[in-house]
Formats: sequence, structure tokens, C-alpha cells
Amino acid sequence: MADSDDVVTLSVPEMVQATYVVTTSSPPDDIEVAAAQAALRLPEPLRSGALQMLAGPLLTLEVWPAEEAPPLPLDYLRMFGATSAELGVASTATHVVICQAAFRPGWPPAHEWNARGVAAALAQDLPGTLIDAFMPQILNPKQALETLPDEEDRVTLTRWVLVPQSPDDHGIWMTTKGLDRYGLPELQVLDVPPTLAGPWTAVLSAAAVVLLRHWSRAVDEADDPAFVSISRILRVTGADVAEAYGDHSGTDLSPGVELPLRLDPPDQFDEQTFLTIVPPDDFPDSPSEFLAQVCDDLFDAS
Repeated sequence: MADSDDVVTLSVPEMVQATYVVTTSSPPDDIEVAAAQAALRLPEPLRSGALQMLAGPLLTLEVWPAEEAPPLPLDYLRMFGATSAELGVASTATHVVICQAAFRPGWPPAHEWNARGVAAALAQDLPGTLIDAFMPQILNPKQALETLPDEEDRVTLTRWVLVPQSPDDHGIWMTTKGLDRYGLPELQVLDVPPTLAGPWTAVLSAAAVVLLRHWSRAVDEADDPAFVSISRILRVTGADVAEAYGDHSGTDLSPGVELPLRLDPPDQFDEQTFLTIVPPDDFPDSPSEFLAQVCDDLFDAS
């Protein structure tokens, strides 16, 4: 058994949920028929999976008059790149379709794939504005369909997990935004020098790939787990960076870099828990020098 200092123990939610919203002024006469028609446009095996989830309680769609629906998070949509024109179209639509799916944690994330696929196809059919309520972000329906898995269940993770950043007095606070889709805490790294923000975006994206790989394996191998333990050290290689950005061509045999994790629980009940990337316990230099060394080792340039 691994020493407790070598692992991070994470709680496993019973279910994870995806929510997508389609705003439209052309609501369907029968949402069940419209949803089934949208699912039929998806490639296999997503098509069969979406139809099965629609036939049960795991994937549901409801149509609401806009004035009765929850208000759109316009400020957050703007923050995540929505234009004034897009916000105008979305906010003046007469109806809102709410598409929600729930599934067990682990791989594949059928709740996200099927909800996004059906909602994106429906947004094309009506037509309407597609919103990923998790981010929250307005998505182009055609491009959203292109983010769905290939025939080997592979995706470009950077189209599902973003890396927002916020400047502070000591550098840049960088986090992931999207790992919670899978039931995981988000990753964060603190006090990143501005000159390293670009490389560390790639490092965090690659770390998300490795973390999700370990998490999914641990959850799938456990028998109805409430908690799973994963290695405290994420070993990240150039191949993981490539995979995060959609290149699944092969394995990098280089040693890569080791990124120790620390689970930071919330200070208050409603705050988010993070997995923080920290220097190794025996690292002799400052945290900023660790951040630079990671870039040197992984990219041969800081």
C-alpha cells in the first residue's frame, strides 16, 4: 500500500451533470421528437448512446418561455468571449431549451458528450444560440460538434478544459476550468511570473490530461467508490502536452517533469477545493524557480 504522503485522496460524487442551453425564437412543437431527430444526426456510437439516454431519465430537454427560465449569465458569457451581437441574439430569444444529462464519474463522460451533441445539433436545427452552462460560454454549434470524441473515444481536452488566469500582486493565478465536469477538483498554480504564463497554460493543460487519466482509472477500478486515492505526483511529458491539444500520435519516452499536488480544502463552505501544483518537498530554491525549471525541462526554454 502506498504511503499516505504519496497519494491524494479525493471524494467521488455519485453522479456528474452537464447542462446546455439553447435560446431560440423558433421553439420546437414537440421537444421529444426534436431531441430524437437531433440525436440521429450524431455519428455512432454517440447516436445510440444519446438515444438510449433520451429514452430514460439520464438525458432530458425542457422548453421554457424566456421570461420563465433562469436568467442567462450575461456577464460571465461576456467574460468567456461572447460578443455583443451574440449576447443580443441570445437575450432576445423568446424561448429557452434546457438540456441536462447525468452519468456516473469516470470514463467515458457520456453526460457531457451526449448533452453537448444533442444540444448542438438542436441549435443547428431550430436554429438557436448554444450555451455551455458549465463554463458558461456561447459555443458555435458546428464547432461544438467537432469537439465530440472520435471513433476511439479521444477528444482534444483543451476544448473542454480551459486555463483562465488572474493577475495579482505576486504574479498570475492560473487554474483549470473544466475538470469539475468529470467530478474532479480544478488544478491551480500560484504566483506564476507573467513571462511563464504561456508555457504554464500548456503545462496545466497537460497536467489535466494526466490527472484525468489517473482519476478515471481509479474510479473505474473501484467498486462503487465514495473515495479514491491517486498518486500525489503527476508525471507530465511532451506527449501529454501534445495530447491536450489534440495530437494523439504517440508516447514520449523522455522523463518529463514531476508535478507534486497538494489538496487545498475550501476555507469556507461555498468555496471551491483545488489541487495545487507545488514544488517538491526537497526543492532547494524558490517556488518561482521551480516554475521556471518545469518549463526548462518540458520545453527546453523558460
